[in-house]
Amino acid sequence: RIRFIHSLAVASDGMAFAAMSAASSAHAAGPRRAAVLLRPLLGWIGTLAPEELPRSRGHGHWHGHGHGDGDGVPTSASPGMASPRRAYAGGAATQGTSSVGRSDQGSTSPRFYEKVSVFRHEKDREGSGSGSEGKACWGICLDTRELRTPMRKKLIVPSEVLAHAIASEWEYQESDAVRPFTMPLTQLAITTIDRTSLVRNDTVETLVGYFHTDPCLCIEDPDTDLGKLQAEKWGPVKDWFEKRIGVPLHQSVGCLVPENQSDEAVSQLRVHLESLDDWAFTAVSTLASACKSTLLALAAAHHRGAGAGVSVADAIALSRIEEEYQITKWGLVEGGHDLDRADANIRIAAPVVFSKLCAMRGQPSD
Repeated sequence: RIRFIHSLAVASDGMAFAAMSAASSAHAAGPRRAAVLLRPLLGWIGTLAPEELPRSRGHGHWHGHGHGDGDGVPTSASPGMASPRRAYAGGAATQGTSSVGRSDQGSTSPRFYEKVSVFRHEKDREGSGSGSEGKACWGICLDTRELRTPMRKKLIVPSEVLAHAIASEWEYQESDAVRPFTMPLTQLAITTIDRTSLVRNDTVETLVGYFHTDPCLCIEDPDTDLGKLQAEKWGPVKDWFEKRIGVPLHQSVGCLVPENQSDEAVSQLRVHLESLDDWAFTAVSTLASACKSTLLALAAAHHRGAGAGVSVADAIALSRIEEEYQITKWGLVEGGHDLDRADANIRIAAPVVFSKLCAMRGQPSD
């Protein structure tokens, strides 16, 4: 049996190694079937620790009939994939929705396939605008039929490890229903292919427009306990971004009358956002919505070489710093704050992992 350890709530420093080891195990086993069982997202409440997942399913447990178009190619809408407007929570192409829900919600058709496999494309011949043209790309098959997006484009991703991670989400699905809310990497990939290129110019302007009131640059009075905490925690993110763009940033006290950043800083932020390919931009825009901070999103998605940004755990803590401070003062509301924590874990961890797996292009799994 192939064991492919995959968890979206993995600390950022260890994710690349875990993903490469998983893809290597699948490659060495022969068939490109990543028999991965993701833990249900609802089982992640209050934890970020990865755990070994159950063994792969045996053959012959499901005997459903496929849904697809006339040429036998399934679309993501057929097995219950969310439409582009629901492709992911809080991203560039859609309004934010919670990733956490009851396990009996969000299901559509029963599982109609038995095998999930990964195969290689030499080029993205459809020209999806996803930034993978002319490079080695990877696709996912359900039985013998290639997976497509709701816009009927081939679901082709730029790295083998990301393809195996997406395949694992489809392998996880039970026989009684396919539940899209348990497939965040699939949703992010679909959004990248179908929507990001259409909306990224508007999204760039939106992110730049909120730059002056970014939580990293607007803190409480430093003489207060919360202000001291914000200055301590947000300081490294501000310093990291200043080094990235080579321009100093102003930090305001309060956000009612924030101090505008220099034109040069705004221009450098826009250039940096526009330099990202569609895959990285989808991750950053999704993170910005989840974290309510463009600078924190860029730091969390950055992972190359020395001077990398922040870990998943730090990004979650920073995005919730004010709420967690209030919890220490007034207590936790069960069924409210605890669910918000779980939702933040998923909405921030998923795009960070997505960004890391996308960046592992051209690295052989063996």
